[in-house]
Amino acid sequence: MNLEEKKNLVIQLHQEGKTQRDIAKTAHMSIRDISKIIRKIEGIPEEKSLETQALDLFYQGKKPIEVAVTLNLNAQKTSKLYKDYLKLEGFHKLVSVYEEINDNLSLFLKLYSAIIQNVIKPNEIVNLIKNSNELANLKTAIQIKRNELYFIEQKIKQYQAQMMMNNYRGYL
Repeated sequence: MNLEEKKNLVIQLHQEGKTQRDIAKTAHMSIRDISKIIRKIEGIPEEKSLETQALDLFYQGKKPIEVAVTLNLNAQKTSKLYKDYLKLEGFHKLVSVYEEINDNLSLFLKLYSAIIQNVIKPNEIVNLIKNSNELANLKTAIQIKRNELYFIEQKIKQYQAQMMMNNYRGYL
């Protein structure tokens, strides 16, 4: 018996008032498959799993908080389902980046905002990072030079004061 014949047999036995267990024995089918056929002919929609309901709500544009409230889910389960949804939608890279930065999301967003506001190109970002050590070294070198300049200025003031003393002594 092919699938279509089995389906017709299930419908016939159901209309005769047979139980699903009796139909399963006669048609050599699982109760689950028989239940699906009966629900379909009676117009009863299939029950969706909690996961499927959540994915459907995300697909409709609902926010994770709305999905959590609607389906009575905790934050952890909602977050997992949202990540699953994003992966299914092709956002694998975004999900993996989010998992990496996790607690540093605000820092990442500030960096992103600074990049956008300053119209920094990707290759410039790489150069900035490479040159960041050089920048720190330059700051240190500048501070050393400032200290040396201050020392020289102090020496000049000392020499000027000595010269004034010498000139003053010369007048006496």
